[in-house]
Amino acid sequence: MTGFGNQSRLALALIGAGALSVALVSGCSTSSKPEAQAVSPSDFTVGSDAAVARGQGAAKPVSQNEDPELVDFSGGMIATIAEDDLGESADVTVLTGPPVDLSARRAIEGEGPVAAGEFDEAAMIESSYVVDALVGQINGRPVIASEFFEPMAARLQRKAQEASAREWVLFARERIRAELRAQLIDQLLLAEFEASLTQEQKVGLLAFVRNLREDLISGNFGSQARAERILEEQGTSFEEKVKEDRDQMIIDQTLRTAVRDKVWVTWREVQQEYERRFDEFNSGGKARIRVIWIPMDDDERKGLIARSIADGDPFEDAALKWSDLRREQGGLFEIELSGDPYKEATLFPNDVLNDAAQQLEVGQTSDILTFNNKLVWIHLEELQQSSISLQDAQLQIYGELRGRRWSMEQQKYLAQLLERGSVSDLQEMENQLLQYAADRFITQAGG
Repeated sequence: MTGFGNQSRLALALIGAGALSVALVSGCSTSSKPEAQAVSPSDFTVGSDAAVARGQGAAKPVSQNEDPELVDFSGGMIATIAEDDLGESADVTVLTGPPVDLSARRAIEGEGPVAAGEFDEAAMIESSYVVDALVGQINGRPVIASEFFEPMAARLQRKAQEASAREWVLFARERIRAELRAQLIDQLLLAEFEASLTQEQKVGLLAFVRNLREDLISGNFGSQARAERILEEQGTSFEEKVKEDRDQMIIDQTLRTAVRDKVWVTWREVQQEYERRFDEFNSGGKARIRVIWIPMDDDERKGLIARSIADGDPFEDAALKWSDLRREQGGLFEIELSGDPYKEATLFPNDVLNDAAQQLEVGQTSDILTFNNKLVWIHLEELQQSSISLQDAQLQIYGELRGRRWSMEQQKYLAQLLERGSVSDLQEMENQLLQYAADRFITQAGG
């Protein structure tokens, strides 16, 4: 989309029947801006003195041949006027419409909510808003409000219908800030890349763009017409898609080239990180332990259990037959290790039983223990423990360390770009975009 001064026609939207404003949009955000002028619906009556006065030269009478495209819209009309009708002052956009709900503005400014229907003449003039605006520039590229919000307009409009004004402002500010930063980074990276190109590289870039075109066509059965039709249905054009893919390649390549030679991770650093996080890689899990206990003076069962264990019978079978503890479950205890290695975990509250259980390997059974006038056997049936060796963890650790350093070097590089780049005040652009969005989307949701 080009600026308003380059369009062959300017749209003057009249929505509803209230008082509205005139906004002059010219230059970047550092230029002085003419003050908005309040106008009334009568100013837009074709041939009226007010309409003539706001152009430079007499307004042309509307005739059927000039196709003014007058369309009823929500109690008002949309009038399309030729650019020549405005003389040299082509960067003028006018909106007239109903009184604007000031809830969003008050939410932005930290004031309280307004009562339903709280509108007066002063409020209508105060809340007049710009249909479009040049809010700043990035490396000489203008940031125009309508273009900026085009990808997110539907989402902001839907949110305005669902949320309160204050909730909407928080939602919109977050997205405006993220998109503004993304555009800023992209434009600075594109400029950096193009400034560093040699003549040979420029030729190579042209060849790359030619390949992008050919790939788009071949992906649509060799038909450029088919590719253009499908892209048009997606809201873009063939040339815009080629440029988007080209720019993305340039941005990725520029970042990789600037950062990759500064990101190194040594083997020693990987080892140190593993040791620092040893418990993370060697902890947690679950132990399945079976226990048999019987009265100390029960010599008959003591003999049967000892013989069964010596013969290699399943410990579970002996517990099901003879244990007085959890016989129906085969003496089973499933113990969560709670982040501790098995040999350091608290498995039983009694030190004698706990120490004996910690010494077991999977499949082993303890010697006969005595506890509280009981004879006890403990068997470690299964150990599910999260244990990752340095060899197995090294790629994960290397990737994490490299990712952190890549991010750090990338931020340093982008900070340097910001210092060298020509950029309007970001906070001021964010505030102007937020006010524009509040006026546009909150008003539409309430209208």
